[in-house]
Amino acid sequence: MIGGNDCPDAALSGLKGIKAIEYDSKYKHIYWIDGRTRTIKYMPENGSGNFSVLVSNVDTSADMALDIIGRTLYFSSPETNSINITKLENSSFEGVIMQGDNMIPKFIIVHPIKRYCFFYLRLYISAIVWM
Repeated sequence: MIGGNDCPDAALSGLKGIKAIEYDSKYKHIYWIDGRTRTIKYMPENGSGNFSVLVSNVDTSADMALDIIGRTLYFSSPETNSINITKLENSSFEGVIMQGDNMIPKFIIVHPIKRYCFFYLRLYISAIVWM
């Protein structure tokens, strides 16, 4: 659980089209999906410097979850019916970890200790392990 002193004072004013947001408490970065530019961006929590693009060509209705221990970011793609993974260290696209017809993956969450990735697929909840 994050205490009151651990909450970032982010300078995100003026940003529009934010579809999902994640906070990296280890490296003090904020990650978000920008629905207007269809990208996943990040910046330091204090707002210093410019933002950087981590992933391009993301679905506008995508969701994401951060694995702080594994230094990876999971993100869904309802348009391609897939869940994808990207490394945070070098912004390298690791690939598709699950894909299927009419999956429409949403609501991704990563267990912070066990590193299980949970997500919602239309009519049921599914879980996968990725380390």
